[in-house]
Amino acid sequence: MANNKKRKPRKVNSVKPANTVNTKTENANSAAERPAYGYSSSTSNKSMVLRVLILVVAGLMFLLFLLFRSVRVYSEKGKDHFTLLGICLIKTKDESLILTVSQELWEKAETTHFRFRFTRVFCALHKQDSVYIHFPDEQVRKCTLER
Repeated sequence: MANNKKRKPRKVNSVKPANTVNTKTENANSAAERPAYGYSSSTSNKSMVLRVLILVVAGLMFLLFLLFRSVRVYSEKGKDHFTLLGICLIKTKDESLILTVSQELWEKAETTHFRFRFTRVFCALHKQDSVYIHFPDEQVRKCTLER
């Protein structure tokens, strides 16, 4: 069946011709009507560029922080075969490095044999430092970084 309803015509925004006689007086009046506290377009563009630049730098610093503080946690699946469980972050407390294995990673693991892979940059910055590893079953192990 065909839809026999009549549609209303759409309104089209048409451009009205400008009044050429009063253009000078309109421009002068519009400048006078602007608020005194308003910013010019060049100032707002500069501040927008500055804000974007600050956000980009902050984002890069955050990514570097994650890169330097992240540790990959592997679990032993078979003889000399490890599977990636996830990534943990290292925290510092009283000038010691603390790695906490989350309950989620603990439950994912098939065995209690873990391997931790630190980033090269982290190992270069913390040569011969000790890392305390806290497990969910309240065991704490101390290991020394080597690379």
